[in-house]
Amino acid sequence: MEAARASECQTHPTQALSQPNEANRKDAVLPGAPGVEPEGDHMGRTLAAFAVAASLLTLAPSEASAWACFATGLGSSGYARAYDIIDAKLFALRRCERRSPLPVCTLVWCRPGG
Repeated sequence: MEAARASECQTHPTQALSQPNEANRKDAVLPGAPGVEPEGDHMGRTLAAFAVAASLLTLAPSEASAWACFATGLGSSGYARAYDIIDAKLFALRRCERRSPLPVCTLVWCRPGG
C-alpha cells in the first residue's frame, strides 16, 4: 500500500509543470470580493478618465510656467524670462556679462512665472 502511494506522489517534472496543484489566480478570485471590479463598462470609465484629464489640462497655467531670472555683476545686471529654467539662467547671465566691464556675473534669483 505504501508503495502505491509513493508511486502516486512521484510525478515526472514536466507533468508537475503542466498540471500545477494550485488553481489559476484568475480563477481563484471570488466574485464580489473587495478589490475585484466587475467586467464591462470599460468605455464609460475611459470617457470619464478623458473628461477628467481634459478638465485638468484647462486648469494648467500656460504663461505661469515660464521662469524669470535676475543676475548681477560689476556695474551691471541682467533679467531674462524663458519657459525653461536653464535658458532663463543663461540669458540673464549673458545679458549681465555683456553690459559689465568685467564679465563676471552671479544669479541672484530665479522664480516661476516672472
